[in-house]
Amino acid sequence: MRLESVQPVTFLDAPTYHFRSWKLADGQAVYDLACHTIPLAQQWMRPLRSEEYRPDWPIRVAQSIADWIAGRKIYRLVVLQEERLVAMMAVTVALRRGEHRLALLVHPNHTGQVEAVLVSRALYMLATAPPRPVRTTVDMEAEATLRVLRDYGFTEQRTLLTLRRNLE
Repeated sequence: MRLESVQPVTFLDAPTYHFRSWKLADGQAVYDLACHTIPLAQQWMRPLRSEEYRPDWPIRVAQSIADWIAGRKIYRLVVLQEERLVAMMAVTVALRRGEHRLALLVHPNHTGQVEAVLVSRALYMLATAPPRPVRTTVDMEAEATLRVLRDYGFTEQRTLLTLRRNLE
């Protein structure tokens, strides 16, 4: 989905949830969240790798250098309920060129409760960034996320259907 331009939005809140910046110690919990959240069809096409969620220091340094060279800044926010990580958002701000990116992971037990808050926070943050389109990839079964994104003006750009046959 894509949003052509970011307009200022109201910053929403969810009283029963706690929001904070992602910490390195959150890596395993975010990986577990991704395993529960990302559909198996997507994991088949692009398998989850734990090191993407728990990078060691050489990988973090390399990512920081690559981000600096590419002119992007990544902000990550986690959502906790009773100290349990239930959602995560990553916003990639394109400082020099390209599109901003938005990625959301919401545990199935919390669907429909935090998506609007996360998207409002992302757009609130991007309103001060260079004016660029915002792109995100969403599973078609994530109806709450799709509804919120459409409410904020995102439009569908393309739909990928996958077929798989086990030849065993």
